[in-house]
Amino acid sequence: MRSIGLDIHRDFIEAIFQSHHDEGLDLKAAVQLALVGRYYERIGDHAVNIGQRVQYMVTGWLPEADLADAAELSRPEPVGTADDPVGG
Repeated sequence: MRSIGLDIHRDFIEAIFQSHHDEGLDLKAAVQLALVGRYYERIGDHAVNIGQRVQYMVTGWLPEADLADAAELSRPEPVGTADDPVGG
């Protein structure tokens, strides 16, 4: 989801600079629009964090728990042990 937001923000900045170049949008207004877009992105990030915290308070579920489980499952099994070395 984060990459979608970054793509949208990048497209927004490109559109602002294109408008500045093609239509003579004032540079000060262009910079202010870019900052407003960045602030909206930050507000969205905070809203996601708040939503995850509320979800944890209600259910006790953490998104990081699923990530830890997935990392544990993707870890390769050890090939040998100290008592039974491989090739020994």
